[in-house]
Amino acid sequence: MTDARLFGMWESDPRDASAIGQYGRVRLHFFESGDLTYTICSDAVDQVIRLTYSVDADTITTQQRSSPREEQTKYAIEGYGRLALTRDGIVSWHRRVI
Repeated sequence: MTDARLFGMWESDPRDASAIGQYGRVRLHFFESGDLTYTICSDAVDQVIRLTYSVDADTITTQQRSSPREEQTKYAIEGYGRLALTRDGIVSWHRRVI
């Protein structure tokens, strides 16, 4: 199952200094196919992680093909179209790029 509101590219909200400090600047690209590209952005070289994902209610479940293990993250699309991801009690905010 998927949520069409997730489709497209999201990036760390630059106003979310706490999450950027915890995870770095990230970009997420959700595809209709159930594929997800998670990119950790840096000034030198970006690190790209290819995942698959599914959605059930308010939870995104991801799995990395090279290291099969399910990870679950709560999500909500809040006012102004921001994506809130909650993992291990830490909320990170993202804004839509495309």
